[in-house]
Amino acid sequence: MARADILAVVEDQFYEIRKRLDVQLVRTAELQAQIDAQHKEMAGLREQVDLVHDLLKKLTAQDS
Repeated sequence: MARADILAVVEDQFYEIRKRLDVQLVRTAELQAQIDAQHKEMAGLREQVDLVHDLLKKLTAQDS
């Protein structure tokens, strides 16, 4: 096999690897966006739970 042929094969392999890495980077960014959205939602839910908890404490304190 000629040197130019070997280099062409290696170049093709690197091209395929770059394509796969690009796909993985896009997917990783999508997953990160989903995680960020879930984190934001969980923070909001935690805030609501805290408000309900405080309200329940006040209501039960009034009954005492």
